[in-house]
Amino acid sequence: MFPQQSLPFREGDRLDRAEFHRLYEATTEDFRAELVNGTVYFVPPGTVSQGRFSAKLIGWLGEYQMATPGTEALANVTILLGEQSEPQPRAALLVKSEFGGRSYEDEEGHLAGSPELAIDVWSGLEKYSFDEKRRDYEHGGVSEYPSPSVPEQRITLLGLRGERYESLPSVDGVIWSRTFPGLWLDTDALLKDDYDRFHAVLAKGIASPAHADFVATLEAFRKTP
Repeated sequence: MFPQQSLPFREGDRLDRAEFHRLYEATTEDFRAELVNGTVYFVPPGTVSQGRFSAKLIGWLGEYQMATPGTEALANVTILLGEQSEPQPRAALLVKSEFGGRSYEDEEGHLAGSPELAIDVWSGLEKYSFDEKRRDYEHGGVSEYPSPSVPEQRITLLGLRGERYESLPSVDGVIWSRTFPGLWLDTDALLKDDYDRFHAVLAKGIASPAHADFVATLEAFRKTP
């Protein structure tokens, strides 16, 4: 798939994040790799189904960002997550640092620290297992991890409780973020391309008192000297 002889590392190499990042910076812009728990993995080309999932979820986060000052949605961002981890999730949602968030843009334009939410869209072609990636995000302190699977046509939402993820419950196919009040996802509508219902459920979450309280909390933090 990739001409490994022309790359500064091989898939399966064991590296720390600093060395991986230094070598990765020397590759071409169209090449993608991740460091998962200290192991180098190449990112396979995206499938059409994976792209469809990704576009819908990025739009979902974007709508929430527009209604929630102090948050930011990102697509295909490199995260400097820890000493052994440099993932590139399909999307992320974070609280901006000036509003109390834990991550920030470093001098090179990468995201350093732990975003509050990260999304990977699983195509079934990845070399690493879901559990490996999940553990990386757990150890990195990513609060929530929606994990859509294209082959299984299934979406789960994992949330940190202490140092471990647990599956957050859904009701009638709708899951609610604990970290971002009002971020509601109708998984059935997403899977069935029912866009009217999909957007209506998110709009209902954004109109909820919990979301209004969250926006007020973010604004109060920003005003704190």
